[in-house]
Amino acid sequence: MSSGIASFFEPLIYGDSRVKTDLKRDSSETTSDKNFLHIDTFTAEASNFDRVSRVVNNLVFAGVLWAGYTVVSGGTLGVAHITCMALASRKVLSSTIGFLAYPSALMSLFHCGSLFYSSSGVDEAIERLEGKGFVTKKVRLYKSGTGYEAVLAGHKSTINNGSWAVNAMGNAMTLRGSLEDVAKSNYSDGMNTLLINGPAVGASGGWPTRYQLGAGVEAGLQFLENKVGARKIIMKGLSLGGGMVGEAIVQHDFSEGLKKGVRYLCISDRSFSCLSDTAGALVTALLKPLFYLAGQELDGVAAAKKLTKLGIQHIIVQHKSPGSKGSDGVIPDRVSLAHALHNLGDDASNRVFLESGRVSHNWDLPMDIQTALWWRVKRFMYLKGW
Repeated sequence: MSSGIASFFEPLIYGDSRVKTDLKRDSSETTSDKNFLHIDTFTAEASNFDRVSRVVNNLVFAGVLWAGYTVVSGGTLGVAHITCMALASRKVLSSTIGFLAYPSALMSLFHCGSLFYSSSGVDEAIERLEGKGFVTKKVRLYKSGTGYEAVLAGHKSTINNGSWAVNAMGNAMTLRGSLEDVAKSNYSDGMNTLLINGPAVGASGGWPTRYQLGAGVEAGLQFLENKVGARKIIMKGLSLGGGMVGEAIVQHDFSEGLKKGVRYLCISDRSFSCLSDTAGALVTALLKPLFYLAGQELDGVAAAKKLTKLGIQHIIVQHKSPGSKGSDGVIPDRVSLAHALHNLGDDASNRVFLESGRVSHNWDLPMDIQTALWWRVKRFMYLKGW
């Protein structure tokens, strides 16, 4: 960041009242109804395709049982049996890849990771937040028959302001360990928080398949739009969470929210272009076909294109290096989301890239990137312009 830009940010950071008066709330902002704090469960709408897919999945596993009975009884397997077995094998492969890519789910499997699974840790984080003036509410979100563990958290001074952030975390992060820090961070931006455990993590059900990795976040978006009455929604995805937010964006119908005047911002923080490309770069390119075979692709580029088409603002935070030959310590630059979007060459006006060679995957962002991100969020929160 140049010294000129830094000097421009300085009065904002240290509270110059002349700058503060320029950050007036846009006239579209309204308060929401706190009745949502009495909601214990919410069932999100699923598309017709989702409903059909769920029925097919149930039939497939019924077909596998049928095939097993046929073999045991000495019968001959037919085309229907073999088809069901092949589709079931695909589902198993998809879940296996999901568990390997999402250690939080693996640690929660069969409660083998007690630190990840224990709900008492969530309760303790809630208690600490409430002791600091936060209002919290546990809610269970359902989509396509799967329930996701979630918590609403907002400070008493902001809980009714209509501004919310839905966060998807990194692959080794959980609601239990992240709630307090995430809620405080969002509060510093004037936002309330909806934090959701991914599929098979903690008290969430399901399996870490492509669809379910995004479905919990997508259900959260529906909840914020339809029950909470959110007027501003920030979708934040860190690392694998960026892929989860991307899948949620692909699944979500933004039309009703946009008609109601809801404003959206997506922040992709140190995420990847495609999950298969990342696995190929980190392990071996031989893995890439397995992702397609299993239907386990998380495609951040497809999500970014959809945001551009809808005119939704998108901030991409990423490490960069000459020739994209470096890495942030986890994700190689050549498979990063920023690298893929630069290569599109579409110069989309809804995108802002915050890049630095000093960005590290597992450490706090450099101060200049934090400041630039802070300023962009403030512009979204208080001004209509981008």
